Amino acid sequence: MLRELVDLLTCRQLEPDELESTVAAIEGAADDPRLHWVDDRAPERLTQSAIISNLSDFIAYGSKIDEVHEQISDFFADPLPDYPLHDDGRRFQPDEYFVWLDRQFVQLIGEKGGYELLLLRQNHSEDLHAMTVLRPDTARILQLAAESGLIIERATERKRIGLPEVPVNAARHGPATVRDHEGGDMLKELVDLLTCRELDAEELASLTAEIEGAADDPEFEWMEDPEPDELRQTALVFKLMEHFATGDKIDEVHEQISEWFKEPLPDFPYNSDGPKVLVSEYFAWLDPLLAERQDNGGYEALVIDDRISDNLNVILAWRADTPRILELATQLALVIDRSHPYVLSRALMGV
Repeated sequence: MLRELVDLLTCRQLEPDELESTVAAIEGAADDPRLHWVDDRAPERLTQSAIISNLSDFIAYGSKIDEVHEQISDFFADPLPDYPLHDDGRRFQPDEYFVWLDRQFVQLIGEKGGYELLLLRQNHSEDLHAMTVLRPDTARILQLAAESGLIIERATERKRIGLPEVPVNAARHGPATVRDHEGGDMLKELVDLLTCRELDAEELASLTAEIEGAADDPEFEWMEDPEPDELRQTALVFKLMEHFATGDKIDEVHEQISEWFKEPLPDFPYNSDGPKVLVSEYFAWLDPLLAERQDNGGYEALVIDDRISDNLNVILAWRADTPRILELATQLALVIDRSHPYVLSRALMGV
């Protein structure tokens, strides 16, 4: 696993001999004099420190986010735009920056599927350690890291490592009013975010109550002894159906997504002479188009399994809200996936 992880973290740029020697150096971290200062000698902590030490050429690091940005920009032949500022001249805070940077990265799709920024925790330091990887590899990297006891996370979903938090405000989350969900009502907050905060308070409370009360709703009597999380998952999709693009053919789903915009999206990217367009290929094509739709980071397409059909259920949310949506879904035992990279358990295979 370590060999594959190092290969993916370096965007497969290492030659075979170089890859093998790097992996051997990381595996030998316990005897590496350069790491004698590491107090926590647990194998996974040593491995974490050894990865950062041995892959330093691929890591942007520092205590100031604008300096880290300069290093990230240096990784590219065509530099990234300068560190972003608000209209009033204020510098973007870290979380605002990560959302902005993710939008830049999804526009660099090219032949490799674009890039994504990952963060590696270094327990002895509050400096930020960031790596730019190929976006289609992120899911596998996170899986390998979790299996190895390593702490690697998407920058847009960071657990506030070493940098100040960003206040939640309307400028970050889109044009609608940001509500304070008192009492930790996670389901209400989730519905609010999935509907881009377009519901008024009464509609939001009513929809949330209908989802919570699905066990007593005649609409779901046909479900035979469903588990609570299964019922909640199905009810979420059914009650928010008008916010979904739904179907078993991806080109038809695309038409529904396009109709949500005043200015339609480009036509579905059919391969005129080639094979059918895979769902994963479509979402890789769609992602940068959605990111461009608003100055605050745009939209992101999320996929929610209804538990009863093979239909693809796609909903658009503010891209800046995606990390919170995924966090809430996990806490509520709901299955909500990013559409890109497309790594769903019940993936459709084509048009």
